[in-house]
Amino acid sequence: MGLADSLLAGYSSEEEGQESGVELQDADDQQLSFQQLISVPDLSHITDIRKYSHILPRVNEFKEKLRYYEKQDSKTEDSLLQNSNDLLDDMNEEIGKIYSFITVHYKPVWPELDDLLRNPYNYARTVRIILGNPSKLIDAPELFEQYLRKDEILGLTVSASVLRQSSHSHHLDQHHLKLISDACDLLLELEAARTEIKNHVSRRAKSIAPNVTALVGPTVAAQFLSVYGLEGLCKVPSCNIPSMGANRSSFMKGTAGTRNKGYLYYCDLVQSVSEDLRVKAVRMVAGKLILAARVDYSNARKSVSDDSFGLRTREQLSEHLDKLASPPDAQPIKPLPRPVDQKSKKRAGRRFRKQKEKMEMSELEKAQNRMAFGEQEETKYDAFGEEIGMGMIGKLSARAIVGKARPQLSKAAASKLEKFSGNKSVATSKVAQLLDDEKIARKRQLELPEDTGHDRTKLQKTLPGAT
Repeated sequence: MGLADSLLAGYSSEEEGQESGVELQDADDQQLSFQQLISVPDLSHITDIRKYSHILPRVNEFKEKLRYYEKQDSKTEDSLLQNSNDLLDDMNEEIGKIYSFITVHYKPVWPELDDLLRNPYNYARTVRIILGNPSKLIDAPELFEQYLRKDEILGLTVSASVLRQSSHSHHLDQHHLKLISDACDLLLELEAARTEIKNHVSRRAKSIAPNVTALVGPTVAAQFLSVYGLEGLCKVPSCNIPSMGANRSSFMKGTAGTRNKGYLYYCDLVQSVSEDLRVKAVRMVAGKLILAARVDYSNARKSVSDDSFGLRTREQLSEHLDKLASPPDAQPIKPLPRPVDQKSKKRAGRRFRKQKEKMEMSELEKAQNRMAFGEQEETKYDAFGEEIGMGMIGKLSARAIVGKARPQLSKAAASKLEKFSGNKSVATSKVAQLLDDEKIARKRQLELPEDTGHDRTKLQKTLPGAT
């Protein structure tokens, strides 16, 4: 191979490499989605934003299919309902990605706009109108009155005024603004298609399961019918209903709060109560949902279309939830009853007397509770530093301790202690002393003085002056 041939071969290989690089870049652009576009800082190489939405062809194709079923006026099968709900879930995710793309790339123009408008559709409408000029909100507020409340317009006006007076002035070029505007149009287009599909599915769900639709609404009913169908829904236990669709129920749900936020959690009957009662409301509606599905299945076999059971059950659940949400009734203050004059019960007997004797105060406690008039009381401190008054302890004459105030031992305990009293250790000497005191006390109680007539006459003879 000569020099000219080698140069031509190198030139051709460079051209092929450049062409392949361009093809790879185009292929990468086709494979990118809005999730990857969020992290791309420079959008200058992007010409058409719609090609990054991979779900748009599916939506257009499904809309044509739905129009065909509408013209034929045929009943939608369970498979069509399932495809509809799967497509709705994918559309929710795609709308969330487009919304994130718009907020990230429009934040340099108006940083606080996504905090003031939480609804993604209102946010897209507002961005499409103002684009790079937030002062348009102050100059022409009537453009926003069709879809925004007055308080929202007031908050946006104040924020736009502060933004205009501040030194914040970051403007995007026309190419970036056009891409953001196209993304807003795409988001609103997907929302319109989503509403159309939901309306079609809702109409079909009402014709298939009227009682379930009357209970939880057409959208939630269609979601449940798409998973199992009417016959399969009758066989599902009610405890499995709350967790059905928990992973793909809504793209705007938070991570905190109640677990198992499935299809049933977002029905209007559950959403009408406060957050702390929604778990109980979901359980209540889940049980009635299965009953409504069984009624619909029974009516379908009889070719009867009646939603009276669903309406009646919904009304009962609504009344019960209102009672749970209402505050408790104020309890009236009841006056004290009039006292009845009656004699108090007086206890007596040997057991009661012995029980009282056990709880009697000792002589030391009685002396501690007494104080001498005009004399200072002696005190001491316990382990916790508290001052304790000693009263008249040690100032009265020594009195013999009454036998009943001694520590009492039962016969069984005394016999057990006597068995172990053979050892003459220091530990058992105290036990022996306690036993001796117990024996002496019992002996004194048993000894009774004998006062006979013979002793009395003998005593009279010894006395002086006796006759």
